[in-house]
Amino acid sequence: MPKKLDKFVTFKLHDQLYAIHLTTASQFFSCEYILSIPKLDDRLAGITYHNGQLVTVLRMDKLLGLEPILSQRALLFNYHDEYYAFLVSAGQDTLTAGNIFRDHSQKIFKTYLKNKSSRIYILNPEEIFSAVKIYD
Repeated sequence: MPKKLDKFVTFKLHDQLYAIHLTTASQFFSCEYILSIPKLDDRLAGITYHNGQLVTVLRMDKLLGLEPILSQRALLFNYHDEYYAFLVSAGQDTLTAGNIFRDHSQKIFKTYLKNKSSRIYILNPEEIFSAVKIYD
């Protein structure tokens, strides 16, 4: 029986490569204007408008404890029929993987893909939204 292959889109946050499952909405775009919302969790940059959709923009640099990302590049994805985007340092490629591994030493985002000698950690929307508390 053939092994199930998962598809991912990869991106950089500073020099580290990350991945998220590929969705029908997955695309990189220039996020030039973000409307910030007062008293919002600082891991949420705000909202923007892209291709006729309101998009909630997430600060993965804050969630992961990284230096701020100064790029206006964003990765769009959909989750629960809503649109979200990560601010990213650079967009990369899509890849297909048959093996997903676990790193029990990580506090969050414990699953990863192997790419040559490095690990590409998978950012899982359920984990993101349980930390940021958009969904109860």
